Amino acid sequence: MADAPALTISLVDGSTRDLAKGASALDLAASIGRRLAKDAVAVEVDGEVRDLELPLTENATVRIITRDSDQGREILRHSTAHVLAQAVRRLWPGTQYAIGPAITDGFYYDFELPGGAHFTDDDLPRIESAMREIIAESQPFVREEHSSSASRAGTGVVRRTLRPKCPSAPRSFRSTATATTSSTCAVDLMCRRPIDWAFSH
Repeated sequence: MADAPALTISLVDGSTRDLAKGASALDLAASIGRRLAKDAVAVEVDGEVRDLELPLTENATVRIITRDSDQGREILRHSTAHVLAQAVRRLWPGTQYAIGPAITDGFYYDFELPGGAHFTDDDLPRIESAMREIIAESQPFVREEHSSSASRAGTGVVRRTLRPKCPSAPRSFRSTATATTSSTCAVDLMCRRPIDWAFSH
């Protein structure tokens, strides 16, 4: 008699899937179909939206979020905002940045350029070109979980962001989402949103 599956996952349509212990939502999507795995950007697990690469838990109810949905487009825009932050820091080393949310028709970041500099219309093609280069580099997004005290203790990171100065900043940092190279990084100390991992592959 074959061993019982290590993990049983329920889908929102009422069906179930058997997966190996430690399987991620991306593994689940791939088990359903290659197209779904390609289009997936995040997953909803028991009502909570999470990254695709986090491991699933037994008896969870799961919905795969694809990039052609409203929710998927919001996640894609949020991920692109992270790339924007890295591109600006690559072009203007020493730039500080605050919030970078997705909005109805796109995304933005609040920046403070070094030396009191300001953006001009001529800068937009340079920024777009730098973003395309970063995406082509297939850099990994890395999420690390830290307590508030541990996040604040990383002063080398805190100095790079204006966000701890924002009056609306929550008291507890839940996670850090980082897009890194060996010499350049864009660190968001309070990123709570899933990342579209397709940027990394």
